[in-house]
Amino acid sequence: AVVSTQSTGKCGRKKVWLDPNEASEISNANSRQNIKKLIKDGLIIKKPQTVHSRARKYREDKKIDKHMYHELYVQSKGNIFKNKRVLMEHIHKKKSEAARAKALQEQADAQCRKNREARRMGRHTGQGKRKGTANARMPEKVLWMRRMRVLRRLLKKYREDKKIDKHMYHELYVQSKGNIFKNKRVLMEHIHKKVEEEEEEEEKPV
Repeated sequence: AVVSTQSTGKCGRKKVWLDPNEASEISNANSRQNIKKLIKDGLIIKKPQTVHSRARKYREDKKIDKHMYHELYVQSKGNIFKNKRVLMEHIHKKKSEAARAKALQEQADAQCRKNREARRMGRHTGQGKRKGTANARMPEKVLWMRRMRVLRRLLKKYREDKKIDKHMYHELYVQSKGNIFKNKRVLMEHIHKKVEEEEEEEEKPV
């Protein structure tokens, strides 16, 4: 039965536990099918693996993560640690260094968030903080593209809503490209004024 259990459970003789109270039933098992049934019923058990590695024990106790475990495993294989005490001291040192680095990173992140909030309020943006020309910091081309997109989007919306016809749309489109309108508000005022003038002309008696 032990030999069959070894091949079925894929383990050595020392890893097999047989229930002493069910010795007669276990001795009658003469096939793999019977052995599997006894394993399922809990009469035959595969003993758990004995842990000798301190690194594995530390990993299982969640004292080190899998990355540190692998690093220490390779170092142990390379004869870096003379004994268990040296390995434990090294682990404690690594953990304290990691905790310190994490605390410093959290402080840096908090300072970065604080500075970002201050910059939104207009702090830390004076002459001494600027590097590069104004055009390098915010290119004129980017500003132009943004403005054109806003104006053209507005013209397209007005045309779709029948607030302006296709002829006025084309005229205002070309004027926008020619830098006539400084921003969206100026363009809207111009459109309203032009529409009012056209309405007045239509109302005039012939």
